[in-house]
Amino acid sequence: MNYFNFTAEEASLIGIYKAASRSATAAQLTVIGKAHPNSEMRSIAQRASAKLAAMTDAEFAETEFPATAEDET
Repeated sequence: MNYFNFTAEEASLIGIYKAASRSATAAQLTVIGKAHPNSEMRSIAQRASAKLAAMTDAEFAETEFPATAEDET
């Protein structure tokens, strides 16, 4: 069960940048959180990265991260 309460935007961003591991995905989001030209995107990436850091690898593997809202159906 997912208790991390990812927003739709956070889950979509993770779905787009999902790598082979939780730590690699968090690292990619950290880069986006520092370098993206859009401040809202930086904020979303920073929040998502922090939530990934709080998860275990097993929780990450069990959680689905749809890249778009259409992927949820």
